[in-house]
Amino acid sequence: MDKTKIEYQEVCYTPYVAEPLFSERDVNFSLCRDGESPRPVRLSFIVFAEDKDGEWEDDAPIGECYATVLGENDDDIVEPVKIYNLGISASDFVTIVRSDSKSTVFRIFWPYGTVDIENANRTEEGLEISKTDLGTGEHINCTLTPKDSDHSFNLTLQLPVFGFSIRDIDGNIVNDMLEINEEELAKYEYVFAGTENDDRITIHSDADHITYKYVWNQEGYITVRNMADINVIVDKVPLRGNLAQLLLGSEYVRGLMQFSSEIPAKENIAFVIKQKDQRWRIKVSSSVEEHSDDVTLLVPTELCKDVLEKLINLPVGSNSNELINELMKKQDQSVFQWLWLHENDWAYDKLEEHFNTLVDPEMEMMKRALVFNDFDNFMHRLRLASLDDRSPIQADALLARNAKRKIIRVKTLIQEHNSGVSSLWSLQREERMKILYYWRNFHSSFE
Repeated sequence: MDKTKIEYQEVCYTPYVAEPLFSERDVNFSLCRDGESPRPVRLSFIVFAEDKDGEWEDDAPIGECYATVLGENDDDIVEPVKIYNLGISASDFVTIVRSDSKSTVFRIFWPYGTVDIENANRTEEGLEISKTDLGTGEHINCTLTPKDSDHSFNLTLQLPVFGFSIRDIDGNIVNDMLEINEEELAKYEYVFAGTENDDRITIHSDADHITYKYVWNQEGYITVRNMADINVIVDKVPLRGNLAQLLLGSEYVRGLMQFSSEIPAKENIAFVIKQKDQRWRIKVSSSVEEHSDDVTLLVPTELCKDVLEKLINLPVGSNSNELINELMKKQDQSVFQWLWLHENDWAYDKLEEHFNTLVDPEMEMMKRALVFNDFDNFMHRLRLASLDDRSPIQADALLARNAKRKIIRVKTLIQEHNSGVSSLWSLQREERMKILYYWRNFHSSFE
């Protein structure tokens, strides 16, 4: 079917309304046919109607309506396009009176009917929407009803909001308390729209008792500084993003959890965000799940088989570093270190049967040897990554001194494992957690 296409000029847009607004002097119509380039059409060949099945007229009615190109013959059908004709210029429709960290006040001018705004209160200054209802300024519904008509229609207002705000997974504003799983941090959004008089927030963690100052920057980012050493920029985060970014990354949060407990699966940590007189308290729980005793034991050769299969099935052109990152996450999930593997755990004679199911049996012996050699090199890279696995938060000298006896015990367990006296793989999950805790948070003690 032929289609009507409309192109709007810049004056048809306003930053406060999501939809472009029709103005007959500032639009261009085209007729689109399959397999042909759009053909410009003069306004005199355009007709309008309140709905697709209504009576077509030469002039656009006020409100939501449709426009279509006249067909060359009476039987020609051209699909119309929806337009919004307010009868005024787009720039006159919404005027912002003021906007601050508490609310936004604005005026609506539309002499052709009535306007109803969700959650807006009428004041002497104009219509006011509180920050709680406004959120990030998105999806504020505006219902317009033309005079002498029951044909209401909706426009989406995009009003500015200043200050700091958080939205949950469903887009609702979080005003005070939030309890969230570590894996869900990336699903919660924040916005920091600062001003010269409202340009900072602080975030405090009960795990390391460090307070960070976040300062809004006109260049489009937030600088993060440790209040204990205010001259040093710790990080830069975007003005709009998810809570994992705001809290300096998932690795940092996970490190805080390990810092607060040797068994992170049983521990929560809390953050307090302050902006002037407003507070957000965010409790984050670990994503590590507890397992029953009968499934806690790990078999190193089975782990090696899993790596071999993932590596051989890696799509052509893929970066093996991405696979290493994926496998490093498996350490947290299953509570072990790739470092605990010995070369003998992935020896060819142990993996030969599994290897034969993954490669072409007709492949030349030399090529098969090269494939396994690549796997051997990959395993060494994986062990090196595990060797350098550490928390972004490292224990200070006092904590290391207080934990000296436990660190020595963990060192002994690792040494006995490396010498073949005992095996870390046989330890229960809780014991392995303690080893990972001291290795990652007191890393320098093992170097």
